[in-house]
Order: sequence, then C-alpha cells, then structure tokens
Amino acid sequence: MKRVLTALVLIPLVLLVIFKAPDWLMILCIGLIALAAVKEYLTIIKGFGVQPLTTITLLLNAFIFLVYGLASQAYDLHLEWTDVLISFIFISPMILLSSAMGHSPLKEAFTSACYSLLTIPYISGALLSLFLIRQVTGSPFLILFLFTVVWSGDTLAYYVGRSLGKHKMSPIISPKKTWEGAAASVIGSAILGSALLVNSLWISDKLYLHPMHVKLPSIWEAILLSILINIAAQLGDLAESMIKRGANIKDSGSMLPGHGGILDRIDALLFAAPALLIYAIFVR
Repeated sequence: MKRVLTALVLIPLVLLVIFKAPDWLMILCIGLIALAAVKEYLTIIKGFGVQPLTTITLLLNAFIFLVYGLASQAYDLHLEWTDVLISFIFISPMILLSSAMGHSPLKEAFTSACYSLLTIPYISGALLSLFLIRQVTGSPFLILFLFTVVWSGDTLAYYVGRSLGKHKMSPIISPKKTWEGAAASVIGSAILGSALLVNSLWISDKLYLHPMHVKLPSIWEAILLSILINIAAQLGDLAESMIKRGANIKDSGSMLPGHGGILDRIDALLFAAPALLIYAIFVR
C-alpha cells in the first residue's frame, strides 16, 4: 500500500514539473533529486571499504545544475549545453584527484576519487538529460514517452515475473528478476511506447503540449526505439542492483516509503534518459 500511495503522490508532481515548470524550476527539481541520489550513492560506496570525497563531490554535482540554472535565465551568457558538459568532463577529474591528495590512508585516495567521479556522468549527467531532451526537442513529449516506456516496463516485469517467472535472469545480481518478466517488459513497452510516438501530434494537441521539433519516426522506428530504451532501462536497474549487492546493501535509502531510496526509483532512468537524448540529438 505504501508503494502505491507514494507513486500516486510523486507521479503527478513529476509530470507537472516536466510539462509546466519553467527551465530554472525544472533544473532546480532535477538538481535536488540528483543530489539526494548522489548522497545515497556515496553512502553505498562505503560498503566497498572506501571513504568517498563526500563534500567536494556534492559541491561539484550541485555546481553543474547551478551553471545550467543561471544559463537558462541569463541569456547574455551565451552558454551552449555542450560547452558546459565538456568543461565538466575535463575539470572534474582534476578537482577530485587534487582533493584526494589529502586523503588518508593514501592507498585509498585514487579509488576514492574514481568512485566519487562516477557520480557526475552516472547520476547528475543522466538526470540532466531530462532537461536537455526538452530543450533539444522543444517539447516535453519525448519525456512522457520515456516515462511510459520505463514505468510500464518496470510494472510488467514485476507482476509477470512474480506470477510466471521461472528462469532467473541474473541470480547473483538480482535474484528476483526473470527472463519472463524481462520479455514482458520489452513487449509491453514496445506496444505502449510506439503507440505514443506514432500518435505524438494528436496526444500533444490533447495535452496542450508543443509539438516536437524532431523528425517523427515510422512505426517500425518507434517500436525499435521503444525496445532499445526499455533494454537500457533494464540494464540501469541491474547496474544499481550490482552496486548495492557488491556493497551488501538492500536499499539505497528509505526516503520513499515502499520504494526504498531515491536511487532505487531512478536507476532505470540513469541509463534510459541519456540513450533517449542521443536519439533526440541525432534525429532533430
């Protein structure tokens, strides 16, 4: 029951931000979620016997969203999102490795910097993809497609796997996941996702959304894209399970009743959102 109630509260709020929030508010909301997820990740990492660079890592991740938030309001800055992203790719390792020089014991310094560095592309960069998808396409519709593929796939995998699943997908990483559940997830996502994409103009009109500024896919392209995004989402789920299993931790946190932590809820998006952003960039 807690799981359902939490979803009923969060889903409308998330959709409201994606559909209606101005750029600065969307970046702020995504940034807060990212920082909460980064904090959980850094706590998990301690299970590997490594002390992460918590303060500087949180500051670096926060700075990413601060820059994008300012750029979205100060039009005279003339900042392209690719310029900001490339700058962070180069400067973040330098900052974290420099900070690790004061780490004790020194034997753990490099490992700690590497674990901390992963938060930028894995969590903050991935979540920032949601904002960039809206910017690239000129519409939040593709994010609606993303959520539909991820959430429907996750639901189908859970219920079909629990009732019909017999063949374990990855018993070491995630003992409850089955190939039957994974197949149902792919098929369901392909049907719902492609139906959304091929009817995007009609749906956008009914939801009062701006039409996308990208080429609309054919039915076969829509099915293929839905399948690829679903697979990326399932891999994202397994990747977070792998990290938790390695650290001998069940949930990333307890912030969301019935769901665990923030990272537990967004793990699929961390792979699926960047994959969809790449698609949006190359087809516009």
